[in-house]
Amino acid sequence: MRLRFTCVSLFLLLAGCSSSDTQLTKAENLFPPFKLAALDGSQIDSAQLKGKVVVVNFWATWCAPCHLETPWLVEFKDRYKDRGFEIVGIALDPENKEEIAAFAREFKINYPLVYSDGKIENDSGGILGVPTSYLINRRGETVQKHSGIIGKETFAADIEKLL
Repeated sequence: MRLRFTCVSLFLLLAGCSSSDTQLTKAENLFPPFKLAALDGSQIDSAQLKGKVVVVNFWATWCAPCHLETPWLVEFKDRYKDRGFEIVGIALDPENKEEIAAFAREFKINYPLVYSDGKIENDSGGILGVPTSYLINRRGETVQKHSGIIGKETFAADIEKLL
């Protein structure tokens, strides 16, 4: 009975973590401008990202798939930082500032973490779950949206196509 429960639980977890990969049309390809408060007390302005390949990653401290994906993002930042690459992590649980800071320390996050203002999710086209990542080219155009977790190699390949 315990094995059956474990198997059913694992299936439900994996089903909830399935990914959706969306190619965007011209009408929805510009990521909205934003100015959001960062974990370090600064403000991140999307205008600072112009000319870079960017991953905007919506995440939350309570999101189990985000715990799996975050080390990949740290690795990608290290690997591609000298090629004009940036990541911005948008925390969807801004009321948990202490937990977000602890998460950043635990995972040794090397990219800016900002707090959602409650509008950016809708302004960016809406998100159905976390993690959700937008890949943005050097012109500021969103070229891909990943809803849910995707494979590390697929994620890296998508980034490399834009560098």
